[in-house]
Amino acid sequence: MVAPKSHTQDWAPGPFSSKPQRSQLQIFSSVLWTSLLFLLMGLRASGKDSAPTVVSGILGGSVTLPLNISVDTAIEHKKALAFAHPKENVTFMAKSYRGRLNITRGSYSLSISNLTLNDAGSYKAQINQRNFEVTTEEKFTLFIYAPFIEKVSVHVIEEGSGLESIISTLAEPRVSVREG
Repeated sequence: MVAPKSHTQDWAPGPFSSKPQRSQLQIFSSVLWTSLLFLLMGLRASGKDSAPTVVSGILGGSVTLPLNISVDTAIEHKKALAFAHPKENVTFMAKSYRGRLNITRGSYSLSISNLTLNDAGSYKAQINQRNFEVTTEEKFTLFIYAPFIEKVSVHVIEEGSGLESIISTLAEPRVSVREG
């Protein structure tokens, strides 16, 4: 996997910059979005020994990995699954998530839609706040369940016996979890 490029030149105005300077709010917003997005290290992520939050989703459905990060938090860049820039599209590092990720602006939670069995596993969101030695980590274990599959069998009995047909239904849940 190729390391993500630094995007600091995209937002940092300076005396020698050929780009027009932006307001402090625009700069802060760019720093937050560029740096935050989504320090999600799926599958075999290592880190502090804290219990992961268990999240379950239905195959083909959507799920949200909840983060409650204050809008006022300054974030420092590490390794990311995707990058977002204000008023621009999200840049994805993993092709399998293209068109399936959404970031909630208020809490910076990550939503994954059109879930596949390959999405099951361990995830870690790592938030590196500027000027802090402490890194905030949120761990998630995502389980993907297939929807209930109903098997229907119809048995026809001779006409005139009063019972024209008997329908029996059996629901079989399928569970699939990829080890993380």
